[in-house]
Amino acid sequence: MRTVTGDVTFDDTPVAEGSIKFVPDDKNLPPEGDTIKNGKYQVKLKPGRYKVEIRAIREIPGKKGPMGTEAATEEYIPAKYNEQTELTADVGKGSDKIDFPLKSK
Repeated sequence: MRTVTGDVTFDDTPVAEGSIKFVPDDKNLPPEGDTIKNGKYQVKLKPGRYKVEIRAIREIPGKKGPMGTEAATEEYIPAKYNEQTELTADVGKGSDKIDFPLKSK
């Protein structure tokens, strides 16, 4: 197992809170994931190639959620970084620090 760490930014700003999931190309291995806090993550992975999914939500200022009491939220990371991910990682080749600088455009 390798301990993989890194920074996750969205438009050059650290992702305050979110999740990261590594889905292995080797179907015999389970997906592994972790939370993102203040733009940082850490996860233990077996060496190999992975697709990476990143998700995060944020409050929408001035809007209320469906119950009318909580703040409304939105998932703001584009689908190309989660459901339709274009992100990959090669674990075990070189450094175990893998950063993900995400962009809205």
